[in-house]
Amino acid sequence: MKRLPILLLLAVLLSACGFHLRGAVALPPDLRALAVTGTPENGPLWRVLRDALPRAGGRLVDPAGADGVLVITRESLSRRVLSVDSQGRAQEYELSYVLGYRLDDPEGKPLVSARRLTVNRQYRFDPDAVLAKGEEERRLQAEMRREAVGRLLRQITILLTTPEPTRAPAS
Repeated sequence: MKRLPILLLLAVLLSACGFHLRGAVALPPDLRALAVTGTPENGPLWRVLRDALPRAGGRLVDPAGADGVLVITRESLSRRVLSVDSQGRAQEYELSYVLGYRLDDPEGKPLVSARRLTVNRQYRFDPDAVLAKGEEERRLQAEMRREAVGRLLRQITILLTTPEPTRAPAS
């Protein structure tokens, strides 16, 4: 019973300091209905966006009823060898995921100009565990997509809620 007041005090202090869970983002109120173009519906990126938008306070809709249209201009995944063993076999790989996007209003006017995000991951390769390493690579790719979408949503939120800096008049 003595712990309850302490826990309540800690909860109040955390909520008062502006604490948010890592990765938590809230879309601006005028951008709650978002349409996505440039990526196949039900593809891996589309599914990540579909799952991430409700956590950010938004929803995925058709372009006709959207507050904004997220246009995916580029999505690529590449792998390169980082190191080899004495027999020339790959020991380490680096995965790179590139996501290009822009955000338009329903009429097609840009709200956020074209931007590009890059996420990199490295992993060790074991030729004796090819299946396990293949699964590890697929999990890393999914993680990279989720990270890129989280960064995309944070960028959009910041860019749309931060006022433009005022420029000093020329003298």
